[in-house]
Amino acid sequence: MGTTVFTFQPTGPIEESQEHRTIITSFESGKEVRTRKWTRPKKHYKLSFNSISEATAEQIFDFYTDRDGDFDSFYWNNSNESPTANIVVGTGDGSATAYTIPRFRYPVVPNSEAITLNSSGQTDPTNYSLNDTTGVITFVSAPGNNVVVRISHNFYRIVRFKEPNLSREQFAFNLFNSELEFIEVI
Repeated sequence: MGTTVFTFQPTGPIEESQEHRTIITSFESGKEVRTRKWTRPKKHYKLSFNSISEATAEQIFDFYTDRDGDFDSFYWNNSNESPTANIVVGTGDGSATAYTIPRFRYPVVPNSEAITLNSSGQTDPTNYSLNDTTGVITFVSAPGNNVVVRISHNFYRIVRFKEPNLSREQFAFNLFNSELEFIEVI
């Protein structure tokens, strides 16, 4: 999995859809048994780039080429998604300095976090470090006994390009006339 970030912002709307995988077994009685193959849906995104320069289009094509089409995944921040707000990370005991963001699935956008202790305002970033890829917050000094640690942050989706093979001309056509498609990697 790649850790490169797709930094280009679409100039038009972002369309989002979901793909579910379910095995449905039907019986002669009409009864069905449904089994989920995935624990959560896979998201698909269509990004519109209506008015970008040729130089930017070239940079996006180079990014696509460097990923080998649909082979390598990358990080992308969906500007339509609200940041995760006021997630309780843990409660201080006066000695623990490391806390992991619960249900951490997606890398945090560097420097997007706001960490609060007992909802008393944002903690000074020099008092902690955040590993953006593992979700571990490490404090210089342990939060006091019963102090609630919370985080708000933006996060990246891990995605890949939908199309495995596109010529430069096809890529430019898709970019300027329709959209660029990403598929979430789960």
